[in-house]
Amino acid sequence: MSPDTRIVRGHPVRSPRNESRPRRAVRHVLRATIAVLILGALTIIYTYKGGMKAVVWTELVQAGIYLSGGSAALVVTSSLDRI
Repeated sequence: MSPDTRIVRGHPVRSPRNESRPRRAVRHVLRATIAVLILGALTIIYTYKGGMKAVVWTELVQAGIYLSGGSAALVVTSSLDRI
């Protein structure tokens, strides 16, 4: 095994050469920042174009999805065998 290879969850993983951990960390932070900015811009455009009515309907659908998911989780967990 080469020196730039490490074991992660039982599998060998090669680290990219010439890239330090701080540089990778900065790259990930930049990606996250860009994603947040893009989603923020899309949200502003969506709100501007569709108005608050569109936002309220979206939140209503999202709440329904959350409640359905929570109910499904309760059903699944209650049907599991007790340990």
